[in-house]
Amino acid sequence: MKMHSALSGRRIIVTGGPTREYLDPVRFISNASSGKMGAALVQAARNYSDDVMFIHGPVDTAVSEKITCTSIAVESNLEMLTAVRNNLKDGSIIIMSAAPVDYKPETFSSRKIKKTGSKLSFDFILNIDILKSVSDHIKKNNMKNMFICGFAAETDNFIENAMLKIKKKNMDMICLNDVTEPGSGFNTDTNRVTVISEDGNIHEIKMASKNAVADEILAIIDKKIGGANE
Repeated sequence: MKMHSALSGRRIIVTGGPTREYLDPVRFISNASSGKMGAALVQAARNYSDDVMFIHGPVDTAVSEKITCTSIAVESNLEMLTAVRNNLKDGSIIIMSAAPVDYKPETFSSRKIKKTGSKLSFDFILNIDILKSVSDHIKKNNMKNMFICGFAAETDNFIENAMLKIKKKNMDMICLNDVTEPGSGFNTDTNRVTVISEDGNIHEIKMASKNAVADEILAIIDKKIGGANE
């Protein structure tokens, strides 16, 4: 039974897991994200809306098997960006909890790179910023009543870095992770999040299961949107 809320009937898009950028047909650069936080957010979102989508990178099988809504599997940043952009509609809630790869190899080898010496060097270039690109797309197309929530995995200058990202990427809210804290970060079953709104309001979510943290994040979004509509 769905909650009666400001999110009822609105499309909720959640991204999760890592992305991959390939060096050659068998090797890639990625990160340790499991997709567990994204999956928890999807489960929480389904309490508010029937229109929930999970757009995810290569996640653990145990994670993907729990997803009961529409899901789209992708690998690269470009694939994830395209999937999000293609599924936006007015009134969408976008929760970007994925961990995209910031840099990608400058060139791709169509053949497996052979072992030829004791050292191997690659040049990397800045990858597509999915969240910024989605925000720009929304603005360019004058989409209405949108809400963007991003995630930031930080190791220092936490609040300062998060606030810079909110402004740079035109977000409504960001969820900050201190990935140096045990139990708060990649590939864990728990999390602790600092939720920061674009107006500077800060809400601390104590260490808890990712499902419990996701429930609280959705409740904050619901309250924020409901208040804006009053």
